[in-house]
Amino acid sequence: MYNGMSYHEEEIIQHFCPQEGDIVVDIGAAFGFYTILASKRVGLMGKVIAIEPQKDAFEMLNRNVALNKLTNVTTLNRVIYSEETKVNL
Repeated sequence: MYNGMSYHEEEIIQHFCPQEGDIVVDIGAAFGFYTILASKRVGLMGKVIAIEPQKDAFEMLNRNVALNKLTNVTTLNRVIYSEETKVNL
């Protein structure tokens, strides 16, 4: 599922630079790799909103947030789309 992403992962991480106190919205958070990274970079004064529509991935995201004891993360099991509608996943 995530093989295609891993090819450029190091380059992406180098350009992913949230600062202390920032607010980060992680749309399509999957299992939370960038959610966790963002949470640690923004610190306690920052906030991360992680949005993941797939039920299984959302459950794993919540487990990873709990395992990492991230108190500055809010997770939402929602779809982000350009207009209000119902979407089948």
